[in-house]
Amino acid sequence: MAEIIDLKSLIEKFLNDESKGNKEALFKKGIDGEPLEDLKNAKIYNEFSLQHELGIFLRDEIKKLDPNFKVQFERNVKDFYSDIRYDDKLLEDGDFVKHEMDIVIFKDFEENSEKYAIELKFPTNGAYPKRMYQFIEDIQFMEENWRKLKFKKTYCLALIFDKAEGYLFREWGKNSGKKSDNPIYQFFRGESKPDLGPRDFTNKHKIDKTTHEFQKLKVIGSYPIKWIPIGSTGYHYYLIEIPNDSKITI
Repeated sequence: MAEIIDLKSLIEKFLNDESKGNKEALFKKGIDGEPLEDLKNAKIYNEFSLQHELGIFLRDEIKKLDPNFKVQFERNVKDFYSDIRYDDKLLEDGDFVKHEMDIVIFKDFEENSEKYAIELKFPTNGAYPKRMYQFIEDIQFMEENWRKLKFKKTYCLALIFDKAEGYLFREWGKNSGKKSDNPIYQFFRGESKPDLGPRDFTNKHKIDKTTHEFQKLKVIGSYPIKWIPIGSTGYHYYLIEIPNDSKITI
């Protein structure tokens, strides 16, 4: 059964279509392609504002398709796995790398009902490579929701702004020695990037509360990171859809 909601197209419309019925654009345009210098008039200025504005937009758009769908924020996965079995055992908290979904779209909690989830990232203070590992964590989390909770599709959206060295999430800096930098950089920076998966990652920026060792992350699908510019605003984003067209073998 085909899904009712083309969520990928709706997210792209939100990011790129200035006509959304709003009097002001989400991303105030820079001058002659220069990055935006003043964020005071922008509707998207941090991660929470991205979550808020995208959720409101999706709620309005999805209501036109089917008013029975709910668009909610910060839902815990435990609300969706009561009595669900995976690999011959009941699901529990430890089966997920994270627990709170940024945006979830659903009609009910039934196992086979049409459900979608979105994880968002909008780093505004650098902190790479720590934030890059958080990108990976989001992808693993959304793979788990699709695979274990049988969500129809899940998504990871990362947004960056080139001001204050935001471009270093997608480009090598002038003083960056590629051979000496953290290997996580290669998956996000530059024109030619290897797919994120399938592969394992060790996040030396986070200690696992259970094992008391560095966090182990695992990406099962294949996801090439492509940063897409939003006009001349100085913003770029990537959007991962799970499952995608790369013949995912989860």
